[in-house]
Amino acid sequence: MLQKFSRRVAQLYGADDDPSGEDGFLERVADGETIKSIMSDFGYSRGMFYTWVKSGGEKRQEKFMVARTLSADAMVDDGLAILDALQDLTMLSNAEVSAATSRANYRRWLATVRNREEYGEKAGVNVNLTINQLHLDALRKVGHMPTAGDLPEAEVVGEVAGREVPALPNLTTTE
Repeated sequence: MLQKFSRRVAQLYGADDDPSGEDGFLERVADGETIKSIMSDFGYSRGMFYTWVKSGGEKRQEKFMVARTLSADAMVDDGLAILDALQDLTMLSNAEVSAATSRANYRRWLATVRNREEYGEKAGVNVNLTINQLHLDALRKVGHMPTAGDLPEAEVVGEVAGREVPALPNLTTTE
C-alpha cells in the first residue's frame, strides 16, 4: 500500500528535478493544508502519510519538518484573512465575532507551535529589585549602617505565649 501511495505522489507531483514528487507534495503541507485534507484527496489515512514520511528516511523527515515550519506563515496569513473578512461585513453578532476571533487565535497558536523561533513568545529577563535592600546595602558599603551593637537595648513591653515581646527601638539621636 505504501508503494502504491508513493507511486501516486510521484505521478501527481513528480518533476524533472524531483521525480519522487515529494517536494511538490510537501509543498501542500507548507501551504498550511492539514494532513487529513491532503490525504483525503488520495483516499488514504493520516497514518499513511506519517508512514510515508518515515519510510523516506532522515532526508524526507527533514523536508517534512521544514514544510511544517513554513506552514506557520500560512497559518498567520489565514488568521489575518479571517479577521480582515470581518471588516467587510456589517451587522455581525457577538457570536460571529467571537467565532472568528477564536479561529484566528487557533491559527496563531498553530504558528507558535510550528515555528517557535519566529512566532513564539520571546523569553524575557525577569528582574526584581527591592529598593529597601539596595538602600541598606549602600549604607553598609559606605559604613553608615548601624550594626546590632549600636542599637539600644530593647525594652520589654509584654509577653506572648511565654515569650517576651520587645518594643521597637528608638533610633533617633538627641545629639
